Amino acid sequence: MKKALMGVAALAALTLGLSACGADPTAQEDTAAAQNGANESEIVIGGSLNLDGEQSAYDALILEGIEVAFAEANENGGVLGKQIVWENLNGASDTTTIANNTETLIERGAEAFIAPADFDYGSPAARAAQDAGIVGISPGATSPSYGSDMLGDKQFTIGYWNTAMGAAAAEWAYNEQDFRNAYVVTYDGLDYTESLSRYFIESWENAGGNIVAEDIYSGGGDFSAQLQRLRGVIDEVDVIYISVYNPDLAQFIREIRASGIDTMILGGDGYDGPELSESLGEEFGNNIYYVTHAFLSEDANPEIPTFIETFTEHQGAEPLSILEALGYDTATALIQAIEAAGTTDGETLAQQMTDMEFDLLSGKLTWASAEDGHEPHKETAIVYLDEGQPVFDKWFKPEWTPEP
Repeated sequence: MKKALMGVAALAALTLGLSACGADPTAQEDTAAAQNGANESEIVIGGSLNLDGEQSAYDALILEGIEVAFAEANENGGVLGKQIVWENLNGASDTTTIANNTETLIERGAEAFIAPADFDYGSPAARAAQDAGIVGISPGATSPSYGSDMLGDKQFTIGYWNTAMGAAAAEWAYNEQDFRNAYVVTYDGLDYTESLSRYFIESWENAGGNIVAEDIYSGGGDFSAQLQRLRGVIDEVDVIYISVYNPDLAQFIREIRASGIDTMILGGDGYDGPELSESLGEEFGNNIYYVTHAFLSEDANPEIPTFIETFTEHQGAEPLSILEALGYDTATALIQAIEAAGTTDGETLAQQMTDMEFDLLSGKLTWASAEDGHEPHKETAIVYLDEGQPVFDKWFKPEWTPEP
């Protein structure tokens, strides 16, 4: 995935009033001065999305969608008659930096916060926001830990939980593909990858499927042992479920295909974005399916062409993936909730978010109450690669999901 931003500085200067995407001392001093001078005509929203390190492949694209939504809102009069002031400090894929950035922006007056799109990286921001009594929202954290039970009654995520993602993959493969035997490979050490595999396995076995074997990958880019074990049982396998992050994911799939194995590969939203499809290309990018949040085509959502046009006008190029749409959805949901609540007060705004239904690019969304964990309820999108190009298959909602 792309790790550099298109037009961030220009967009921030022209439409949002301020943006600190790095840690430049002069820029931060200028921002602080501007923030200290903020008045009742502004609503300040902070973020600590990652523009460096492993999470940047996701957060950098998400950030562009957030920028577009806030810029569009400001062009249309803002929210509650006030202009939105958006400031992002680069989290650099470091949890301590993310926590410190969040505290810094709250001290500068942030009234709501957008956290990174992952539990491990997003939770430090969510906890700091909760401690300050303000609403925090992640554009794509899918761990069931990312909710009110673990993080507090003012914390939300746009992304449906891994319970639904794993269940959707299992139910779709079992019922619609008539698969019965799955091989599972999991990257250990991340809540996202571990919980996603766990919920897939639980859902697969609940449907009646058999797990041929489970394998672990611990990083380092060497898949020789996993590939050898897979080849030893491949005749028994209908589908290979891989829960690994890019760029290692792309490398592993290339090695699987290069070895002559053409069995369907199935996974979650970590497959989404240009990094995987571009790496696999026509030769290796076939018979690969994944469960994700949306798709950039009119048949997935009739509002997508308008979004693409608006995004292109602001950023100078079309969005590369649904990650930009998730960023746009995150900012849009926050804007709509603030408008409906009439305030950014944390308690009032959080209650409003659980009372509303949001019609977003990624589908209709409701959040459960704080007592039920703020679980996001929405459909999943099934997407596949055809000669390296992503193609929308269908919207899918599992009939059964495991307990978090």
